[in-house]
Amino acid sequence: MATSGAYRNSAYTFNFSFTKASDPTAFFTGTFLTSEVKVVTRDGGTTNAATNIASAPSHEGNGVYEINLTASEMNHDEIMIVLVPSSADVVPESISIVTEPTPSDILEVQQTAVSGVADFRATGFSTFDPAADTVANVTTVGSVSGSVGSVVASVTAGTVTDKTGYSISGTLTTLDALDTAQDSQHATTQSAISGLNNFDPASDQVIVATNNDKTGYALSSAANDAIGAAFLSYTLTKGTAGTIERAFWQALKTQALTDGEVSGTPGASAFDTNLTATTGAYDHLLLLFTSGALAGEARPIDTYVSTNGRITLQEDLTAAPSSSDEFIIVPDHTDPISEIQSGLATSAALAVVDANVDAILSDTGTDGVVLSSATLQSIATTLLDLSAGVESNRTLRQALLLILSASVGKLSGAATTTVTIRDSNDSVDRITATVDGDGNRTSVSLDAS
Repeated sequence: MATSGAYRNSAYTFNFSFTKASDPTAFFTGTFLTSEVKVVTRDGGTTNAATNIASAPSHEGNGVYEINLTASEMNHDEIMIVLVPSSADVVPESISIVTEPTPSDILEVQQTAVSGVADFRATGFSTFDPAADTVANVTTVGSVSGSVGSVVASVTAGTVTDKTGYSISGTLTTLDALDTAQDSQHATTQSAISGLNNFDPASDQVIVATNNDKTGYALSSAANDAIGAAFLSYTLTKGTAGTIERAFWQALKTQALTDGEVSGTPGASAFDTNLTATTGAYDHLLLLFTSGALAGEARPIDTYVSTNGRITLQEDLTAAPSSSDEFIIVPDHTDPISEIQSGLATSAALAVVDANVDAILSDTGTDGVVLSSATLQSIATTLLDLSAGVESNRTLRQALLLILSASVGKLSGAATTTVTIRDSNDSVDRITATVDGDGNRTSVSLDAS
């Protein structure tokens, strides 16, 4: 897009619009930031560095935007406005402004034939009227139809009324010549910033600088991948209490105290590693392989020595690991078999116990079950006095006392209706029975005490 009618070093306002990339028939109506509008200027043969526009474009309505350039921004031969919106739905655009001289600078005369005058500028010829205007202070004019042979004093516009025969020697830069030079400068500037015209919102970068309003911004897939890769490769440290880093650190330490690699020429029961901790730091902890043929296999560590990071296992692995196999050490304390066994009876001690038992059985002539007299007495007493041992209201002891009295105790009153039987010691009436004339018992009183 090109625009004209702009004067150098004079504030300038113009309008523009954008079509959407997704729908070329529709206009973009979003907001532009100053960082999305770059100003590239050119003076003579020099292209100046791009800068942010002083005032961001304002949306006037229906997709039409207004840009206001300051006099300072317009103080160049050519100004290229490059719009690089962050929205991927906007087709990037560039606007070229070629400044025109102000009316007082329209014509430039380079005096080459006047001796002693290096440059002559006629600044009022654009409005000079030969019929009405005058040139002052001309004493004598011999001839100005060709080169001027000699000029004694300065030549200035004055009050000469009759201009007949006057001509200007030298080079007159007209508006056509200025347009040609500016077109050439414009082409050079266009070539210098051709890369900006090819701006691709999907792949090219827009630097936001100090803008705090990120509304509508989104990270590219590559940026997301880069963030993820940086997170995964981050070396975790202890961090500050209460931070996510500290929480991850603590969780890691509950799962694995450290990690390492096998080195040297490893064996199934011992091998060197790249660990450098103090000797004994990993004694009796659990080692778990995480790579190689032994991945997933774990063994308790018997000893760890800092020299060469030497680890000796309590139990052999199914095979020797390979150098560079990776492992972790889990903070799960395991007592060594030697310490566990020291608290148990050895086979030799058990043999002594077995010999002693055999000797006891031999001495008692039993199969190994020998009860003391007190134990036997206790068992007998328990059986004799067991509640309801014979009947619901009789123990075995009571039943035996009554049976004994009935069998051997003294008996009296056999010819009467009352028969009495004494205990075997003749100390108490154990049984007292009431009988009829036939000797049948009609009632019985018992004393089993």
